Amino acid sequence: MQQIYKNILIRIFPTLFSLQSTFRFLIRYPKSYLNTTGWLESNRRQYPCKPDGSPLPWLNYPTIALLEKRLDKKHLLFEYGSGYSTLFFANLVSGIVSVEYDKEWLDRIKSMQPKNAVVHHVSNDIDGKYCRSILSSETNYHIILIDGRDRINCIKQSIKKLTDDGVIIFDDSQRSEYQEAQSFMKDLGFLHLELEGLKPNGFESDSASIFYRRNNCLGL
Repeated sequence: MQQIYKNILIRIFPTLFSLQSTFRFLIRYPKSYLNTTGWLESNRRQYPCKPDGSPLPWLNYPTIALLEKRLDKKHLLFEYGSGYSTLFFANLVSGIVSVEYDKEWLDRIKSMQPKNAVVHHVSNDIDGKYCRSILSSETNYHIILIDGRDRINCIKQSIKKLTDDGVIIFDDSQRSEYQEAQSFMKDLGFLHLELEGLKPNGFESDSASIFYRRNNCLGL
């Protein structure tokens, strides 16, 4: 009898039962994607993190998973746009250099800055000092992450400081204003892998493009 009443209610209120099922399996179930990736915990804490609260970059989860498996302590990393990504990558690579235009945000990150990370303040501009900040030292980098401002000019400057086996990661590559990046890298002979998925705190699918050559440091 109870099952009969339940079936009747499901027919009358299908949306209600669908929501109940979604809540049970995506939110309450410990092994659901939202729980195991840290998406729910990121929304609770209001910063990108794993289920245990340790920091994550604001990249989509497939990109995070790939980098976490393949980065190692032989790699040097440069990133346009500092943040929780700086803390995350510092645990995986030998050293990281980051540039940030927002002074208030930079001061917050510096208070948590790991020993193998260097964070510089560079004012936001177009085709100026910000995109060329990577040229300020003799160092070449295995990984360059472009997730800040003036991204097209950043990728054009970054190529000058990439190791022979280096890889460039370009976040939010689905945006129409960033399509020039793909043409630019293709003309230079780079291959292109696009990864798509949710970001911590995100509600829409976002893409990140990985540009690489044969025999690259990530084994792509």
